[in-house]
Amino acid sequence: MFKVLKYPAFYEQAKCANDTRLFNFMQETRIDPFFDLPNKATKEFLAYYCSTCPVRSDCRLYALRTNQLGGWGGETYWKRIREDQAQKKQFEELQEQMQALSLGVKSTHSVS
Repeated sequence: MFKVLKYPAFYEQAKCANDTRLFNFMQETRIDPFFDLPNKATKEFLAYYCSTCPVRSDCRLYALRTNQLGGWGGETYWKRIREDQAQKKQFEELQEQMQALSLGVKSTHSVS
């Protein structure tokens, strides 16, 4: 029995979903540029290819929420993880600053 792959709703509008040139390249070379290229080449491909995709941000967010490997939303897995961790840290620092202000306590972090 085969497992049916379900794509997210935005996928039909994705550039990669409707690109016959990309599909033909992958068929002919057996290379999936979203997963199989060396790290630098993958970054360059994703930056170039995904830059004009109308659902790039939806794609990136989906990949973060579902822990997808490979290239999604114009970024590699590790780039998404690093940026997400940095954003979480900034959010936590902002929460600490807001809490300190509401308690009338001077924050240990500087406000930018």
